[in-house]
Amino acid sequence: MVSKMDKLRALRYFHTVAETSSFSSTAKRFGVPVSSVSRRVRDLESALGAELFKRSTRVVQLTELGELYLQETQAAVIALDHADQLVGQDAGADAGIVRISTMPGYGSVCLLPAIERLRCVHPHIIIDLQLTDEVTDLSRQETDIAIRASAVLPERA
Repeated sequence: MVSKMDKLRALRYFHTVAETSSFSSTAKRFGVPVSSVSRRVRDLESALGAELFKRSTRVVQLTELGELYLQETQAAVIALDHADQLVGQDAGADAGIVRISTMPGYGSVCLLPAIERLRCVHPHIIIDLQLTDEVTDLSRQETDIAIRASAVLPERA
């Protein structure tokens, strides 16, 4: 029985072998031994109950069922690769929503220019800026940062 992760790996190997007509080229591309590629493709064939490649010492060719399987799984593999690329590009990136509450004057003069510079450097960070004179209750978790200035400190609850 092939696990889901092994099947995904086997599908990627299968598609690359079909593209390159070579188990060794596929192994080099993935940085694994040829035996790993061969084993995964054999496991896939076993799970499907069909031979996907005609193998000889000189040639690796898709069978008719292999051609059909390649066509039917092409969109899924492309979608997986695309999703991996999207996530991989953003995996190390700073991202998310930061909710800031500040006084209108300070926010307009000091914070907005700083936020614009921040957005150029970190485009995946979304700033939700609330310009208000109301005191924000940070314990309600609707605001991440509150900036206030006052001559009198507010009482704590």
